[in-house]
Amino acid sequence: MEKNLKTGIIIAFIRETKHLKLKEMTGGDFSESQLAKFEKGETEITVGKLFTVLENSNVYLDEFQNLYNEYEQSDEYNYRHELAVAYAQKNIKVIKEIQNFWEEKCQQKPDNKFYQINKIVVKINLAMAKGSTVFKEDTDFLMNYLESISEWGRYELWIFGNCLRHFDDNALEYYGMQILGKANYYHSIHLNQQIVIRTFLNLIDTWLR
Repeated sequence: MEKNLKTGIIIAFIRETKHLKLKEMTGGDFSESQLAKFEKGETEITVGKLFTVLENSNVYLDEFQNLYNEYEQSDEYNYRHELAVAYAQKNIKVIKEIQNFWEEKCQQKPDNKFYQINKIVVKINLAMAKGSTVFKEDTDFLMNYLESISEWGRYELWIFGNCLRHFDDNALEYYGMQILGKANYYHSIHLNQQIVIRTFLNLIDTWLR
């Protein structure tokens, strides 16, 4: 119920700052009393009704997400950023700390495949920073995951970007085409467009090397 309460508080904040009435927020698609109770955390609304409220408020989903995260990025995003900075600086100590974090997560929830993937990506970054060998079973695990995903989003592009240097030319060409075929989200999402462009620049750099 805590998440519902937080979401309700944010919706109330949006309504008050935009000086909107409950009726304007619901657009007549559901009752004003239900929205009022949702704002107080007393009841729930469907995802469809939440989208209706945001649309009627002229608030984009990413804006709502920023409000929900209190203008802070998620812990996972922060760890990805911290990993990128640590790798660029070849800061072995910080990379090991991030690896330990995901190893603990894997121990807590061994069936969570995303924890496992995050751990392997950090492990690969650590090996590259140290100039040691990257184990084939690790890259195979990541590639098997990517092969299973019909539509690549930011997460899948992040995985690929962290292990593309360990493929031969044929594999790079294959996965480069996979990005064009699977990452349809980048057509309409500007941030994803930027990520795809950076990924292809990394591909070109890897081919040249």
